[in-house]
Amino acid sequence: MVAAGCYGLSGVAMWSFSEGRLPVLVLLAGLPWLARKVSAAVDPSPPVSARRWIVGAGLGAAVLGAFFPAVALSGLLVVAGALATAPSMRARIRGASWLAAAALLATALAAPVTWDVVRAGSRGLADIGTGSSLADALRLGIGGSAGSWMSAFAFPAAAAVALVFVGQSFGRHALRAAITGLGGVYLGWAAGAGHLPAAIASAPAYLGVAAFEFALLIGLGLASLFPGVGSLSFGRRHLGAGLMAALLAIGLSGQAVRAIEGSWIVGRGRIPAAYAVVKQSSSLPFRVLWVGRSGGQPFVAPGGVPERNLSAGGTTVRFAVRLQSGASILDVGRPTAGRGYEALDRVLTDILAGNTQHGGALLAPFAISYIVASPGDLPPAAAGRLRAQLDLDRFPTPGLIILRNEKAVP
Repeated sequence: MVAAGCYGLSGVAMWSFSEGRLPVLVLLAGLPWLARKVSAAVDPSPPVSARRWIVGAGLGAAVLGAFFPAVALSGLLVVAGALATAPSMRARIRGASWLAAAALLATALAAPVTWDVVRAGSRGLADIGTGSSLADALRLGIGGSAGSWMSAFAFPAAAAVALVFVGQSFGRHALRAAITGLGGVYLGWAAGAGHLPAAIASAPAYLGVAAFEFALLIGLGLASLFPGVGSLSFGRRHLGAGLMAALLAIGLSGQAVRAIEGSWIVGRGRIPAAYAVVKQSSSLPFRVLWVGRSGGQPFVAPGGVPERNLSAGGTTVRFAVRLQSGASILDVGRPTAGRGYEALDRVLTDILAGNTQHGGALLAPFAISYIVASPGDLPPAAAGRLRAQLDLDRFPTPGLIILRNEKAVP
């Protein structure tokens, strides 16, 4: 239960809740099942037959992939840790064959999602709205989010203490959790900082694995340190138990306080007052284009995380297309790619490069009625090009730059 509390209050879990990232929450809910399933494949004595394991693993992975296609990256990391710490070469070979068969089955069962990911190319699994530093990754958080308070450092520290004191019977599982968890932290930082190829850059996919593996390591450490400690003479085991208790008390209480405070990005009172101009404008459905300087930081509420980056006219911006409420225009699990986004890229390129003064007419077929940006977030060159559009009207609103496009088609 303590380990589960560490997992539920980890930085990545609180970030996904704060940002309203339902697909990432589904991933976090499924990761314990996925890790246990992969572990069974390399077990010296598998608990089920090959056919039953492959069918169950393929079906479960397809369900997770339908919500969050980048679960493929999480799965590869978990598989790498399991194969590296397998008890024998025979177990590795059997596990690799089972895992390959389950991956093929999951790919077939989730064929529509698989086809979308393949067509999207390097954008299929990428998540650009997750910029983070190494310190953020060590806290298992993303971009200074609600779960990235200083108390979040206590969880990886407790996992390190647990690795030192873990019992011999848990040795192989603890080593696997440590290797996979550290790999998740490093890959999560590299993805958020732009050091990985775009096709495999998804910080939540890696940091979710790290959060689970560290929580598992904490659980194994507690199971090794505390049973029977009261009947032993004072020694290193008592010191380890005391240090673990102190770290977990700091981590769990600090993260719980942040949750109780409601320090979320979305929610009542988090939306700038100026956005009321957009919310109350029309009863007909329309879309909002959010723009800002390049980077992985989310837009102010309710803009959420960016979808794509675009370079034109000597400047680079990130943007997202949202509904009036801030919800995504896409159904869950669909990558931000395709002919619609390609057409929108061309229109924005013309606007930012100064090739047109009728950006409103060009944006009209996309049902984009408003362009919204934070004053300090928009590059000066991009702001000047947007203001130069003759058919975009600017509202004199403090706190936000809001341009209205009256030509938009509902």
